[in-house]
Amino acid sequence: MPAPTVTFRPLPLPEFHLLRRPEADGAHKAAAASDAGAADRATGFYLERTEEAVAAFGTGIAPTRFQFYFIGVVEKSSATCTTGLASFPVGPRTAFFVPPGQIHSSRGWTTRDRGFALSFSDAFFSENLADKRRLAQSPLFRWERPPFLALTPAEHAETRTLLAALATEWTARRAANAALLRALLHAVVARLEAAALRAQPARLELDANARLHERFREKLERDFRREKSPAAYAAALGVHPNHFATAIRAASGLPPGDWIRARLVLEAQCLLAASTQGVKQIAAELGYDDEAYFSRLFKKAVGVSPRDYQRGAA
Repeated sequence: MPAPTVTFRPLPLPEFHLLRRPEADGAHKAAAASDAGAADRATGFYLERTEEAVAAFGTGIAPTRFQFYFIGVVEKSSATCTTGLASFPVGPRTAFFVPPGQIHSSRGWTTRDRGFALSFSDAFFSENLADKRRLAQSPLFRWERPPFLALTPAEHAETRTLLAALATEWTARRAANAALLRALLHAVVARLEAAALRAQPARLELDANARLHERFREKLERDFRREKSPAAYAAALGVHPNHFATAIRAASGLPPGDWIRARLVLEAQCLLAASTQGVKQIAAELGYDDEAYFSRLFKKAVGVSPRDYQRGAA
């Protein structure tokens, strides 16, 4: 798998509210803004066309932690998305995936783009399934796999047909026939899973550097607030710091320190965009007692100070 491109850009754009109802007073308000929207949130399912989402929210979204599973299937666009620390272009016939809890942002959308934006809860998807961990184990939502997929023309045509049927049922009946919506959703996920396994087999043959990189990324996700030293990660993983640095760079194209700083800045962007906390409190939440040092690190990565970023995101 090629190394992801890590980018940091301030995106002073509105937060993306999933599971909303366009008929509510004030089109595309957050679901909590109306009783009808709250019903959609309770249902745990929402579908709209890409061009509708762009018209409602503008050309992109600031780094935001998604609350639901999200699937985007785009026929054509020139947007750029970042899921976690992986940035990717949204080219022709692109599908991309965001699990709950993941930070996602995007830029460069236009109303000429075409596709579908699908969000749903684990409870909605898994109702009546014996395996309640079905989505957590799906190749579409595993962090170690690419968060996007270039579909073949045949795969895109089949997926688009399923999504069009889902959109028709959703527009006509909403929650009146949740069982049919769920069955069509299962078919969409199964079709995309088959495409993902075609593009990247379930069992990957990883070399030693790549295996160490996976272990490092898993530990980084758990400990980035508390631990910021590459040497400490090397010790925890049982390898010499020099070997650790060489292996991580060979597997990913970036040294361990860049991954650590990137993860911290990504979390900071999300907190600054979504919280009314001050910069000092956010710095402390991320393990920095020195607000000035945190601000310098953030500005070097993003190009603006945390305070200016927070004002822009608001």
